[in-house]
Amino acid sequence: MSRTARLNRTIRRAVERRLEKIEPKKRGSLRLIAKTLGFLTGILSIAVALLSLLPRINVTVSDPPDLENAFSALVTVTNTGFIPLRSVGVDMGVGEVCTQHAPCAAREFPDPTRTYSSRLHREQLPDHDLKIDDHFTIALDDISRVADEGGLVYADIAVIIHYRLPIIYLSQEKVFPLYTRKASNGKLYWQWK
Repeated sequence: MSRTARLNRTIRRAVERRLEKIEPKKRGSLRLIAKTLGFLTGILSIAVALLSLLPRINVTVSDPPDLENAFSALVTVTNTGFIPLRSVGVDMGVGEVCTQHAPCAAREFPDPTRTYSSRLHREQLPDHDLKIDDHFTIALDDISRVADEGGLVYADIAVIIHYRLPIIYLSQEKVFPLYTRKASNGKLYWQWK
């Protein structure tokens, strides 16, 4: 074998050895990337699963059956989450209530920064334990009635739901702001803020 052939063979073997050392590093880095992506996907899946356990309350307000009294509207409270809720009750936060004889005017849109610190609660209304997809219904005038002969002109209120989480008995509340809007028939209907 000639000297050139031996030199070429030595160079070829050296290059092959060099390539063997480089290739496992590439496979190792791909493996590391795959493990990292798997770990991040697992963490994200756990976070999403935990978020699904957060309590969820849904409140719907129907049109008032008595069109002369907007407070005759029915409020339905539903547990749409995956955990049962204890001692679910309803309060009314009062922002602004205007009647014919009150010195305020109906607004086109309510104040978005209102906090509803004034609250009405009726002791006779029982609290409810809501399992998954359970609901109960009350009328707004079960909590408060407008006793003005001229009737209601405008209202900015909030339905405030308070409840306790089971096992840890942590008290929570959620505020659902509503306001009245005059429809084309001249009657007041409730709208969400």
